[in-house]
Amino acid sequence: MKARRALQALCIAASVLGAMPSQAARSFTPQPGTWVVTSELNGKPGRGLAIDVQGNAFLMQVFAYEASGAATFYTAMGTLDGGVVAAPLIRYVGGRSFGGEPRSAELRESLGNVVLRFTDGLHGVVQFPGEPELAIQRFTVMSTEFETQYVRAATISPRSFRMVGLDGNGQPAMAWDAQLVSGTGAGIQRQLLLKQTTAGANAPQQKLACSRREGMDAYDCKAQEPAAAVSSDSRVSQASLRFSGPDVQGVVEATGAVGGRFGVQGEMMAGGTISAWGDCSEGAYTYMQDISCYSGDVQIPSNGTWMVTDEINGKPGRGIAVDIQNGLAIAQIFNYLGNGGATFHMGSGAYSEQETRLALQRYEGGRAIGGAMQSAVPVNSPGGMTLGFYRLDDRTKRGLRTEGVVQFPEEKQKSTIRLVLEDQSTLARRLSGQWLMNFQPPGGQAGMGMPTARVVTFNQDKGDVVASVDGAVQCRSVQNIAASAEVICDWHADAGKGAVLGSAHFVLQPNNRTTSAMRIRDQHGNLTGLGAWE
Repeated sequence: MKARRALQALCIAASVLGAMPSQAARSFTPQPGTWVVTSELNGKPGRGLAIDVQGNAFLMQVFAYEASGAATFYTAMGTLDGGVVAAPLIRYVGGRSFGGEPRSAELRESLGNVVLRFTDGLHGVVQFPGEPELAIQRFTVMSTEFETQYVRAATISPRSFRMVGLDGNGQPAMAWDAQLVSGTGAGIQRQLLLKQTTAGANAPQQKLACSRREGMDAYDCKAQEPAAAVSSDSRVSQASLRFSGPDVQGVVEATGAVGGRFGVQGEMMAGGTISAWGDCSEGAYTYMQDISCYSGDVQIPSNGTWMVTDEINGKPGRGIAVDIQNGLAIAQIFNYLGNGGATFHMGSGAYSEQETRLALQRYEGGRAIGGAMQSAVPVNSPGGMTLGFYRLDDRTKRGLRTEGVVQFPEEKQKSTIRLVLEDQSTLARRLSGQWLMNFQPPGGQAGMGMPTARVVTFNQDKGDVVASVDGAVQCRSVQNIAASAEVICDWHADAGKGAVLGSAHFVLQPNNRTTSAMRIRDQHGNLTGLGAWE
């Protein structure tokens, strides 16, 4: 019970969600980050939601106002059942202020349950106590540089990603490595390059001509060559894709051996001057912690709730809602004033993993829970804060997705870590679920010989080894499971008893993506993508 109170207080000292009743599986996972009430999105300061979903675990901070107009925050934590969660909306007081002495907060009140119902990974509805249902959506922004480089320019630096095509039952039918590159020819804005990884090493690359949907980071693409002429060859005739931070969603239509209409679930590898899958060049945004290339690469950290490491003590404390997207950094700090009152501060600025400086602002006069619609106004700035994603004791360990440093106004720089909501203490807990894995030929080094892509579901915990349903793929840790673990997965012939046909070697961390494996479903059977979109 003590651990549950700690997590409700936004601490990471222990996990309480390891043993949970079975919940309805979802066809999507809400994207962690900043969400807004759609009807309150008017260009003026207002309420906001910092949502964090990991598996079936749900955590949210609501940034709102008291009836007096003072800024405050509320916390809700619960379990998603399908796409629905109901949880008490709780407020704390008495915690630590900027520059203040260490001080733990205490529970002040619960306003009653807040109910959220998600319709996909970017949309849903919320019902606060005393209010009707309100539509909510993921808050998306792009820096001017990002819009110029990726969206508006006639020539762009490529984006490299991978994706699976899901059939009507939500099962993967095919998979591709993909790039969105500069277009050639009259009227072609972009080209989509596709390499079907589940069709064998000799599958040819496809080129599709693409046009961008107005006002969106989304593209409609059509094949430039005739449809497949033989039944053994599957080809994509058209695709519609949307990019949302590290996630890709959409639909493809294919002909040939595997034909039909398929939903797309995908994830970004890198964006920038990148020439091939997994081959970075200087200046790339990278979304995988085990991509290591040139010093100019900019690693995108894991969005969601972060905690100051030395303030994790099992009691209510401060935290940071980190949201890095499209070249911009947004941070919402839930903390306290000198008199103990709960408040929040917000900042945004151009993102740099080495040191992102954000001017913080506090507001007042916005909408209270159950109150009338009204916008807030800025009241004061306590100064700036900095975020960096490297280790405090070793700046050469840069580009971290789940560790970093923070410096609040009037305070020294401190270590910070990404909050983990579900138990990740064993390899089985980290691997349980469905994956797309790239296996290198036996005895070969990465890049020597074409990898073979396979869809693998893990459900057998054999202590030091985690095995797939059929026993053919067996994984082990190279080191003890901690915050980070190197994993080797061997694909064997004869249901795991025969020779090794290929191996995948990658880094597996909570809240992290990895180069040699893409998670399709989590340990509860939920699809990890954003859901259907066309």
